[in-house]
Formats: sequence, structure tokens, C-alpha cells
Amino acid sequence: MCCYPEGVQQLFPKDHLLVEMGVESYLGMPLFDSEGNALGLLAVLHNQPMEEVSNAKLAEELGLREKEASIVRLASLLHDIGKLAVPDEVLFKPGPLNEDEWAIMKQHPTATLHVLGHIRSISDATPAILHHHEHFDGSGYPDGLAGEDIPLASRILLVTDAFDAMTTDRPYRKAMPVEVAIEELERNSGSQFDSTIVEAFLRILARDGAQPLLSLRSAATKTAATVRTG
Repeated sequence: MCCYPEGVQQLFPKDHLLVEMGVESYLGMPLFDSEGNALGLLAVLHNQPMEEVSNAKLAEELGLREKEASIVRLASLLHDIGKLAVPDEVLFKPGPLNEDEWAIMKQHPTATLHVLGHIRSISDATPAILHHHEHFDGSGYPDGLAGEDIPLASRILLVTDAFDAMTTDRPYRKAMPVEVAIEELERNSGSQFDSTIVEAFLRILARDGAQPLLSLRSAATKTAATVRTG
């Protein structure tokens, strides 16, 4: 076996193989080729530095304590593992999803929990991973949580994931200009997004600019751009 992912090795050197084995057991398929290279979507999930840095910056901007910041880091690394269980024809579909396909797509947070739920050392992060698609007004999934009932790390991930998705080319649309993505965050602040998180993220963009984040997109971006968000 190889290492999955590098950040998990750094945070939990004794348990990173449990993450890998849990995913392989759940999917019934290997994650790496014979030379130790990540396969398929895993290569994308391995390498998303823009989101990881965005989340780290937000944790610092919000003044989170180390334990809370570590939950944000872990959730950032692991929250989309469940997409490995989504059929390729849904995950990589270039057009809009139908109702049945959306129902499948919405299962990926629960799939992630099935994969990771038995690993005690990341148990503090599993609620954040499960609820990273909950909306502040209660319109999200899987449980329709609202407001501060949604884990803080989940509320952070929702904002940074949305900004990343909006500013990335997809088969079904071109990337939005940063200014338009910011307008979307502002328009949905207090409904989809926690307004406190949006305000903190916009302070970071105003202070540092968006380009340092956008430039972090790696060679995996071309593959990532074909992956369905949501």
C-alpha cells in the first residue's frame, strides 16, 4: 500500500493506512496501481491545495483554537472521499443531473462516514465531514441542519468549496470571474452560507487577493474540473 493522503500521515502517522484500507474495503477495489500511483478520482482528492490553504487561512482568520483548526484541516483532506463510491456516469456527467442522479450524489457524505467512522483518531472530524453540504438556512443535506447546529468546520468547508467550484472550469460551464463568485457568496450569505464565515473569507480575499489561492491549483486541476461538485 501507498500513503493516503499525505496530510493524514502527518496528522496521524499510525492511522493513515486505516483510512486507505477503509476506503478500499468499502469500495472493494484498490486505490493505487502497482507502482503506488493514486488511481482515478483519488488522484484528484490527493491534491487540492487551494481548498486546504483556504480552509487553513479561514481557521486563522476566525481565531480558532488548535483543536478546532485541526478538525478543519482533517475535514478539508477527507470530506470528499465518499465521491469514490459515486458512479462515474454521475460524477463525471457533463450536463445537469436528473432527480435520481442527485439522490445518488447526495449520498457521498454518508459514504464518507461509512469509510471513516471506525477510525477513532479522526472521530472529532467525522461530524464536520458528514455535514459539509448543510446550508445555514436548513436547506442542505444530509440532515437539513441549520445555523450553529451545523459543525463550524462544515460551515467553513461549504464556503471554500463553493468558491473553488465557482472559479473552476467545468464541462457544463466556464469558471466565473472572481468578482462574480464573490457576489454569489454575498448574495447567499445568511441563507446557504454562514455570514460570519463569508465575511471572514472576503476579508482574506480583500487583504491577500484571490490570485495566491488560484495559483495553487495543481496539475490535477484538469481532472478535478470534470468532477461533479455538490
